[in-house]
Amino acid sequence: MALALCLHNWACLEADCTEPAAATERPHDIRVLSYNVGNGLSEEPYALRTRDQAYEDHVGAQIRSLAADIVLLQEVLPPTTCDTFSERDPQRTCFDWRNREPAAKRMLGADYTVVCDGNKHVECIGVRTDFGRVQSVSEGGFSLSGADTPELPGPRCDAMDGKCNGRRDNCDTESSVSTIVVETARGAIRVVHAHPTAVGEVCLQNQVSQAFGLVDELPAVLGGDWNFDPTRGTDLVAASIWYGKVGKGRRFQSHSEQTSQCRLKRTSAGQKASLDRVVTDFAQGRCHIWESPRLDDGFDFEKLDGSRIDHFAVQCDLTFKDR
Repeated sequence: MALALCLHNWACLEADCTEPAAATERPHDIRVLSYNVGNGLSEEPYALRTRDQAYEDHVGAQIRSLAADIVLLQEVLPPTTCDTFSERDPQRTCFDWRNREPAAKRMLGADYTVVCDGNKHVECIGVRTDFGRVQSVSEGGFSLSGADTPELPGPRCDAMDGKCNGRRDNCDTESSVSTIVVETARGAIRVVHAHPTAVGEVCLQNQVSQAFGLVDELPAVLGGDWNFDPTRGTDLVAASIWYGKVGKGRRFQSHSEQTSQCRLKRTSAGQKASLDRVVTDFAQGRCHIWESPRLDDGFDFEKLDGSRIDHFAVQCDLTFKDR
């Protein structure tokens, strides 16, 4: 009843402001990194993708330097896109793609097992091999569609073509929620990767429900680019679903940084919204947002063949509650 009332009373959602537990002085038990590596580029066939190979190499090196145990990458360039045309420029990311590792694997390297969603393969999960093993995938291997991925909960449309406009229940074909199970030294962990649609609010709300519906009795970490901010009223229905699962007295706890006004800190360069978040039901600690400096700083952007990544990386150094 309280959550239903929140749909008509923004203040009650706003008041649900639980600060993440402070990080301990001991080393982290698990590091989670969520990073939307797409950009604002609209030119096909690289729309929303990193097309400059030198930039991909730079970003990949920055990601690998953090040695995260679990990496959640959104808007990755899939090999299926490179298969739609012939790239002749060796400085671009689809050049000679058949003879190279896929982009997600190139960015993470040999120390990671990489598994992508079963929809458009643009949302990928990397698991560091010294942290855990992904069920049904060889150690250090790559699976294009190995993550369990529910069907889109609404009519499919293509946001890049503008065909998603005007229908609240439309689902962008690239959106998805997906999950894998990781076997670690401490037991199995369920990882849920969420990137619901940015257009079609009913579909987004259903995908948020899908994400939490994928959890079972296993300890779980959920993260990604959620495409709404529960503390700024970007979608009150999605916020009510979120607060039904996340917060004081609920199964999941948020690890996001907050402002003094109890808002989640922004994670996107283009808007004042917290779209990228990580929650767990087994850990404590706060996430760090790579806003200043940004994780991809140090690149010569004057030479960038395409747009810069428009999200900030979110790094979460967490300790187990029962340790």
